[in-house]
Amino acid sequence: MPPPQYAAGLSHWLCSALPTFYLPYPAIDSTESILVDGDRTIRFPTRKDALAFAMERCRNEKPGIGAHHAVISIEGRDGLWRSFDTHLKPAMEHG
Repeated sequence: MPPPQYAAGLSHWLCSALPTFYLPYPAIDSTESILVDGDRTIRFPTRKDALAFAMERCRNEKPGIGAHHAVISIEGRDGLWRSFDTHLKPAMEHG
């Protein structure tokens, strides 16, 4: 389940058993990006750094699941959330 402050922008739910990261769009005046990993918020100098961290962490910590099953939800500039696997391919929806 996404953190409450990010849940409103998600248009669909993905299987909650999958490792999931949330990368919100930074505020205009922000000089850093944040990545939400469960109940942790991690700060990075750029969105690219945050995304690289999430991709690598999923690949390293979940070898049994496989990298393509982890989910990285990214908020776009338009405020919409899009979910991807760690190869940045659209994540499969589960319903």
